[in-house]
Amino acid sequence: MGIILPKIRVRDNLQLGELEYRILVQGNPADEGVIEPNCLLAVDTGLASAPVNPDSIRGIFSENLHAEPAYWIAPEAEQAASESGYVIMTATDVLAGQLRELSIQYAPQLLTRDAAKQLIDETQKSSPSVVNELIPDQLSLAEVQQILKSLVAEGVSIRPLGLILETLGDHARKDKNRWTLAEKVRQRLGKHITHQLSPGRHQPIHVFTFSEELEHRIACAWEREQDDIKLNLPVPVVEGIANAIQDAARKMMASGNRPIALVDQAIRPVIAKLSIDSPVDIVVLGSQEALEVPVQVVGEINTEQLNAAASSAA
Repeated sequence: MGIILPKIRVRDNLQLGELEYRILVQGNPADEGVIEPNCLLAVDTGLASAPVNPDSIRGIFSENLHAEPAYWIAPEAEQAASESGYVIMTATDVLAGQLRELSIQYAPQLLTRDAAKQLIDETQKSSPSVVNELIPDQLSLAEVQQILKSLVAEGVSIRPLGLILETLGDHARKDKNRWTLAEKVRQRLGKHITHQLSPGRHQPIHVFTFSEELEHRIACAWEREQDDIKLNLPVPVVEGIANAIQDAARKMMASGNRPIALVDQAIRPVIAKLSIDSPVDIVVLGSQEALEVPVQVVGEINTEQLNAAASSAA
């Protein structure tokens, strides 16, 4: 993600069981569970051809952040589980994976003002003109931090920070709105974003879209209200759109695809906001970000679906 992680402190907690762990982020519980140090974890990523031998199972790993079936197994069952298509992980690998996933999930909270300044100071060593022209004359450190946080909140890596700051410098004199500037950065980082989403070289990204009519309706109804986004449509319509997004995402997951919505760049911030509370992790990709990558549309949300859902609810 390109952020600097704080130091990780490890200490005993007598309130936890012998095999239990708890991970705190900024002093608040973020994850907890059980680690079996003398076992291996067999994870079914969808490729397992046979169930794990019940006699070798020592426990179920319910803390898996990806909700994939995972079982603690005896070490001697490793070869059989591996040959059946399970991914085998040690207890250390599991805990490191949990920390990695949580660092991504909590990236906006970890990107503090001091952390942002440290990143910018490092970038200044290689790109002094870019930083000096932007901060503080065009944007303050706090404003840049908020834009960076909005990017990592949607899973966009800020590793190309020099390019990000250069883009902000190109547009900040005309418009200092956080949403507008973040969208300009996303467009500039289009290749970086789509590369993260691509299933493989020359393979299309599977997406669901919105009908042209529905996109136009949304585009005419949303506005920026100070530092927030407001969608001026009846509440049932807004809820219907949010539900349709979740349904489309679930269908993509059921077919083995990562849920990705491809929408007109003008409404991308709105759809991203409607998707943020979804129990399914949805990527909202703008049309200008995907100009140079093949896509395959596997579903569409349209006005007729919303009307039908509203009629059924009534």
